[in-house]
Amino acid sequence: MDKKLVSLMIIFVLIFALFTSAVIFKDPIKTFTRAATESVVSSNKSLIFSWPKTIKADGKETASIDVLVRNADTVPIANKQVVLSATVGNIANNSQTTDKLGRATFTISSDVQGTAEISATVDGTTQLINKVSVKFE
Repeated sequence: MDKKLVSLMIIFVLIFALFTSAVIFKDPIKTFTRAATESVVSSNKSLIFSWPKTIKADGKETASIDVLVRNADTVPIANKQVVLSATVGNIANNSQTTDKLGRATFTISSDVQGTAEISATVDGTTQLINKVSVKFE
């Protein structure tokens, strides 16, 4: 065989292999590199809500508290441990793991009147900037 023909065949095989690798591994590489940033909790993009805002201080009536854990691009983050704390009242199961929507749901009640200031911490390190309050009458 001619050396020139062998050289062209080698170049063709290398280019074909490079093209095939780029097509096959494009998405897995993108997903792999993107996954690291998606799991970083944003303390100011994550949210905390409570409803209703005022309930009876009878120890039975409850308010619901939802925490939405998100990254800097507001993408929900699943499987994060959320712990709530309140200045007044009792939070049932104050430690929850977020679901696939990045949500953890809690309930609070109190037999003492006052206003509960509620804050959330994610994975023991990230304190959410947003806080909510529930008034017990």
